[in-house]
Amino acid sequence: MYTCSDTAGRGRYCLLFFFFLSVLLPASGCRRKAPVTAPAPVSGPSLWEPLSLLRPIQSHQKDSVALVNGVPISLDQVRRQMAKANMDQRTALSTLIEEELVFQAALGESSRKEKDSLYKSTAVYHLIEKDFERKNTPESISDDSLRNVYKEIQAPAFSKSFGSFKFLFAHSEWRRPLQLIVKKKSLVSKDVVSSVTSMFSLVKSWYDLQPVKSPESFQQSAWLVQNSYYEVDFENRFDPISMKWEENFYRSGLAYDKKFKEALFAIPSEHETSPPFRTRHGIHWVFYKKRYPAQNNSFEEIKDKLREKLSLSFRTRAFSAWMAGLRKKYSASITARSIR
Repeated sequence: MYTCSDTAGRGRYCLLFFFFLSVLLPASGCRRKAPVTAPAPVSGPSLWEPLSLLRPIQSHQKDSVALVNGVPISLDQVRRQMAKANMDQRTALSTLIEEELVFQAALGESSRKEKDSLYKSTAVYHLIEKDFERKNTPESISDDSLRNVYKEIQAPAFSKSFGSFKFLFAHSEWRRPLQLIVKKKSLVSKDVVSSVTSMFSLVKSWYDLQPVKSPESFQQSAWLVQNSYYEVDFENRFDPISMKWEENFYRSGLAYDKKFKEALFAIPSEHETSPPFRTRHGIHWVFYKKRYPAQNNSFEEIKDKLREKLSLSFRTRAFSAWMAGLRKKYSASITARSIR
């Protein structure tokens, strides 16, 4: 039997137990606070690939389709993953969940310093996406800017910024060659000139009998003359060549020998060769590799194509200006007293 004192003691213990429970458990129950995170970046590919590899911190969204340890994965994320990697909805969601789990595991193994670095990088990523990339799309390049670039590309003058595009949209026919050449320094007598010319003529006869004519078979013909008494060079790094001097000179800075150009443009079709001929540089045997038909496109015809080609160049320069503006806006000076 329990005595009154026993019962009173047990009652005191029960009251103390419930008191501790009321202190330890909040009145509102067990609530999980939503993570405080930065907003999601804009969709679409980023110009800055190293930064785009960082995982942006997602904000809490009402359309979340999964929670990974309290971090939401939104329907918009799934759709972007589907479009980016050509996945179905199930695979895209599974991939995002796996990436989130790996990211959280990586955070668990990171030091405080590493975490700070990661979140700072993510903040920079968001700033670039929001303040720069949204304002510097290809569509933001004005028609007037493009027209000035078009004029610079087509003008008979050197272009520091757009030399690789020179005469790209309006030009005469271009041809790209390969050649075997015995250079002038080896042509020490008339007998040598005659011998080299005969050698190239024999190799040309062999090439003309081949069932398949190609750059590879022309290069193989170089092996037939490699053990000759003369030094024979195989040259295969020509830019497309024009009969017009200015198109060659302002594109590549070269002025080709007139006889060389005439011999190249006299070859009837691609993958055929010229007869051996001599210029002030030596004795040549030339292969006609590829034809580039003449173009005569106006600005209006190529405006969109030009915008696409130049968008990266324009955005790169705009990014430099944007960064310079940030430095100027947030510049700071440090004044320190000299210590003696």
